[in-house]
Amino acid sequence: MLKTYPNYERNDSVLYQLARAYELNAQPDKALATLDKLVASYPKSHYMDEAQFRRGELLFSNKAYPAAQNAYEAVIKFGSASGFYNQSLYKHGWSLFKQGDSERSLESFSHVLDSVLVRRRIRSCWWSSTP
Repeated sequence: MLKTYPNYERNDSVLYQLARAYELNAQPDKALATLDKLVASYPKSHYMDEAQFRRGELLFSNKAYPAAQNAYEAVIKFGSASGFYNQSLYKHGWSLFKQGDSERSLESFSHVLDSVLVRRRIRSCWWSSTP
């Protein structure tokens, strides 16, 4: 489809699905290359946060920690609106730790705790309030 319809407006979706297929078929190098193409070619895609997170995961697995760090940072820029925000903060911390940057990793880990605890506090307040 990508070759036949190179200007198809939803090729970002095609690339996303192709990357998932490669991952499911144990072809991580092809999945990463496809995600790289998606990120480079469609910077405004609504798949961007997930694509960057999945890139981070593949890069982290390959021990490419600086590149994984960058991918997780791209997700973190989306903020808590992304469903991959907390996971990216956590893995960002691990990427930094693996590079020997313990101090910055603690900062990333503390943001995860802040995010989770604030969300729990809000939920707890809502449930405990009386009508």
